[in-house]
Amino acid sequence: MRKKGESVENACPVIRSHDAMIHEKRLANAEEGSTHGYFPGGVYIYEKRFIIPETWREKCIYLEFEGIYKNSSVSSRNGKKYPYLIGDFMWTSWDYLGEARLGAWSYTGGMPFNRPYPWLLGGAGVIDILGIPDASCRYAAVVWDRIENPVIGVRPVNHPGVWVSKSVWRGTNAIESWAWKGCDGNKAIVEVYGKRVKAEEQVVKAGDRVYVDIAIKGENDIVEANADTTLTCTVTGGVLLGFGSANPCTEERYDTGTYTTYFGRTQAAIYAGKKGEICVKVSGGNLHGETQITVV
Repeated sequence: MRKKGESVENACPVIRSHDAMIHEKRLANAEEGSTHGYFPGGVYIYEKRFIIPETWREKCIYLEFEGIYKNSSVSSRNGKKYPYLIGDFMWTSWDYLGEARLGAWSYTGGMPFNRPYPWLLGGAGVIDILGIPDASCRYAAVVWDRIENPVIGVRPVNHPGVWVSKSVWRGTNAIESWAWKGCDGNKAIVEVYGKRVKAEEQVVKAGDRVYVDIAIKGENDIVEANADTTLTCTVTGGVLLGFGSANPCTEERYDTGTYTTYFGRTQAAIYAGKKGEICVKVSGGNLHGETQITVV
């Protein structure tokens, strides 16, 4: 373990559960106060290297991590040299209900463990609850050579001058969007790593669930991230199981058929119970759209 900025030669070995702050001097006026036990804190680096021998190919290897922070990763730089490496570790991959506000960045105040009602989602997922990846998910894809082109993410620009309360379980809140209505002239933090109604599947089998992504787009066919609108979704020929957005702080319900977009997106979950055609219609304000899904 070593503090960020220190050389590897200054690292100290760690052989058990460890909190790096115990090496710091406690201060009565420490910024985080009692939350951090009056330690000043800092950025610390823990490293452990594993070399997997070729003889382990096709064997099951279990490597368990607990308490992974936002920048922890298992390096894949030897992925080409060791093709039996299968993936990276990331907390959290997909967002979820519960542990509300744990990983969310907030512009409305509160700390990660003390955000006010009505926070709903964990907010730590690099894939939101609709299945939309954010910029940090794309970063992982770049590291693993899954995409060739550079990835450009933009942190929300619709909160100019507002302090953001961050969480250690999220490294960034950037998303892949250049469309921010009404934000001309606002300062933007850009990170670079290097819909009209659209059904995930236009043909599904009877008994399947289908997820329909719904997005507000401008004339340039880019999802508009700062023109959120309350939409109503109706379904004929199937059953609407839920309709909502990835907003982690809302009083809206997934079972009403009405929800406000979040960064321009919502999603409908539909049960295709029988063969035929499912029609999905969405409307709100002066917006409307529909799509047909064939059930076989």
